[in-house]
Amino acid sequence: MQADTADYIPRFPPQHSDLLIRGLRHRIHAWGNPDARPLILLHGWVDTGMSFQFLADHLAQDWRVVAPDCRGFGDSAWDPNGYWFPDYLADLDALLAQFSPDRPAPVVGHSMGGNVSLLYAGVRPERLSHVVSLDAAGIKDNPADEAPARYVRWLEQLRNPARFSPLVDFDAALTLVGKLAPSLDPGRAKFLAQQWTRPDTHQQLQLPHDPRHKHVNPVLYRRDEARACWRRIRAPALLVMARHAQTFEKWGSQLRADVMDCIPHLQTTVLDCGHMVHLEKAGELAGMLTDFLRQ
Repeated sequence: MQADTADYIPRFPPQHSDLLIRGLRHRIHAWGNPDARPLILLHGWVDTGMSFQFLADHLAQDWRVVAPDCRGFGDSAWDPNGYWFPDYLADLDALLAQFSPDRPAPVVGHSMGGNVSLLYAGVRPERLSHVVSLDAAGIKDNPADEAPARYVRWLEQLRNPARFSPLVDFDAALTLVGKLAPSLDPGRAKFLAQQWTRPDTHQQLQLPHDPRHKHVNPVLYRRDEARACWRRIRAPALLVMARHAQTFEKWGSQLRADVMDCIPHLQTTVLDCGHMVHLEKAGELAGMLTDFLRQ
């Protein structure tokens, strides 16, 4: 029987719990049989684990799908000391110790989560059975002479903290979803807008993330360090790029070739969508992941 509205109804409703990870409360979203093998999903910047709902609809029949809200995002606690990329590696290490302590597990990450996954796969090659990066292949190097200005900018941001601008109403939230994932049907767009926003005391909607995530990282990205980690990856590895993502149009092919050079066994594919691969191509991506995780 079909609903008489455009509302999206999850095939596998999520279970929510809180888990203390390295002293910080993390919200955990999970789908499927708790006794099934875990599949860890890591979201991107200013996103939440709940955006994997559409993907979980296709995967939770065979897996225990587990997606945390990363520190300072969604309904996880904020870190008063700010955010440093190595923390995400340590958080993943602790998460795997909780959900798959005795055997390697597969990890799929989108954007920021994809870069975390690829680095971790080289740092702890024995802990992952498979690694998948969705539209993330590291970022371009920063020239060393940018360091002074970067430190100055960071210090200024500590004095004048960033903030996320409120969304005036739910239609504004739907507009944001439409910009990031234009092919979503109205029901899924509404569901996602609800996951991405929280009401504030001024009857507006806020993104549920710590604004300190907007602060610049004072430490320049060193791609040679990333390459050294990628070369240690032993698990089957898959890189899924988005043809219409801004990163792909600018320098995605170059980054993909660089990662392939470091991981000779890396499998790659390009989907005809924007950056939010797991939203716009959930069914196609799920089929791809199912085949890949059988290897």
